[in-house]
Amino acid sequence: MSHSPNRRSFLSAALAASLLPGQRASAEENRFQPRIAPVVYRPPGGPRVRLDQVLLSDPSGRIYGDSLAQGALRYREDRLPLTRFVGGVFRPVPRDRIAEAQRVGSVHLSGNTLILRPFSSLVAPGGTPHLVLAHRNLSWEPGALRTMEGGSASAQAAQIGQLYREGDGLLAVLQPLG
Repeated sequence: MSHSPNRRSFLSAALAASLLPGQRASAEENRFQPRIAPVVYRPPGGPRVRLDQVLLSDPSGRIYGDSLAQGALRYREDRLPLTRFVGGVFRPVPRDRIAEAQRVGSVHLSGNTLILRPFSSLVAPGGTPHLVLAHRNLSWEPGALRTMEGGSASAQAAQIGQLYREGDGLLAVLQPLG
């Protein structure tokens, strides 16, 4: 049995049309899916700075850190704060996380290095703090910071944000927050 070209064209068009809305919805959903991306600081009125490294300068003298050169898991945060309505099913947006967190230090920038300066020692010996960075409408999760041998944090660094403790982890908020 042979189908006419018009019927095939109609069936092909109908099939394509039925797939397109799903593809559009999928693209919209993917906009909010986490992906590996560069960690970028955009100061108000200044040039973008791609961050290469993060260091936590503990008052005890220990330095923890990680390379950001390969990027980190990035989340878009310009969405509804659904955690308020549904509980712990959705990832909380940074503003809600700050409301539940305790301010424990400051965040500084020296060149392409982000320096976290806590007011007091935050890490137990042998511990590895988990870090989330938030800036504008994005957040990044570089993960757990590791002990750095022979590292040092520059004394010449401009303060660009605040450091918070939330549960077992740290939240570094770079101003402005979106």
